[in-house]
Amino acid sequence: MRKFLVVLGILAIVVMAGCGGGGGTATPTVAITLNGATPSQPNPTVEPIAALSLPAKPAGSAFVAAADCIPAGTTFSAPVTLTFHLVTPLPAGATLLLFETDAGDNWTQVPGIHPITVSADRLTLSVNVSKFSDFRYYAIFSVPVP
Repeated sequence: MRKFLVVLGILAIVVMAGCGGGGGTATPTVAITLNGATPSQPNPTVEPIAALSLPAKPAGSAFVAAADCIPAGTTFSAPVTLTFHLVTPLPAGATLLLFETDAGDNWTQVPGIHPITVSADRLTLSVNVSKFSDFRYYAIFSVPVP
């Protein structure tokens, strides 16, 4: 069974000053909060993934944070929250999108709208998901505003 990495690339315009990612070169931490949801598989966990361990990022984007969600394909009876704690503040002025990898390790934007909440100090990002990716990763990328 393949692990799947939740790529947080959630559609949310946030107040940022540049087109950068966040977190710098250090790996952000990640946690899952079940919010009372029941998982379809036992012991769902999330692990942080360093940018260098991921497939090539989507064109024009900047890495912000990523998680390996185990076991892949786990569904939840209600949305769960993935919370990323960045090492350096997220720059202002970018749009954040939630992505996941597909069977070929290519990034695809997660279907639907998944707002990413950014804390006032721009060091914490949260996103709700109802399932873990069927493949490897979820990640959040900042993308330029068209």
